Amino acid sequence: MRTTFDKMMYIFIAIYLSVWIVNGCRVGFYGDHCNILCPSHCAGNVCDNVTGTCFNCTDGWTGSVCISPCPINTYGRDCRMVCRGHCKHGCNHVTGTCDNGCDDGWQGKDCTKECAPGTYGGECNTTCGHCRAGGRCFHIDGRCPNGCDPGFEGKRCDDVCAVGHYGDGCSRQCNATTSCDHVTGICCGIPNTCSTQHCKFGGGLVAGLSVSFVVSVIVNAALSYKIFMVYCRE
Repeated sequence: MRTTFDKMMYIFIAIYLSVWIVNGCRVGFYGDHCNILCPSHCAGNVCDNVTGTCFNCTDGWTGSVCISPCPINTYGRDCRMVCRGHCKHGCNHVTGTCDNGCDDGWQGKDCTKECAPGTYGGECNTTCGHCRAGGRCFHIDGRCPNGCDPGFEGKRCDDVCAVGHYGDGCSRQCNATTSCDHVTGICCGIPNTCSTQHCKFGGGLVAGLSVSFVVSVIVNAALSYKIFMVYCRE
């Protein structure tokens, strides 16, 4: 009388032989002598016993013999999943994670969050420039969509006005002979110092020189007149 163990062994041998006969080779092998391993990414390690082509691929792989990773920005079974976030160089073709970090302007585990307000760029570690009225810059490249605060220019508003210009859009000009504060236009006639007036009529040092010159002319004229009168009396 057969024991339970004998029955189980009989079933196992029957299944093993049926696989061998139907497929011609043991699972995981193919070829004329069934001595060639199936491609490593065949699902279940099963391939055609003659050609070695895979019936299905493991997650993240594609092709007849499953040696090609999923196309960029896709992953998973049959490469049917689309990467969720803005992964740099695409997501992991098997798991969908962002192994190489995020594209510029994005953050978070799956790179689905924009940079926090006031920051932009790679890893969101660059501070925005002087965007108008404290406005946000574009989280990817730092552009200021609404323009710059007075005294600044450039697409990211991180450049001060050129020398001789100031104010909104750097459109106002200082006096030609002086420099001025790039925001307020306060004159800087003497290097590294500013007066309290905007650059009008020469401003700062130039205005001072003009007054001195006029005073000097008046004093010299008065002295000349006095000398002339003394000479005439004699």
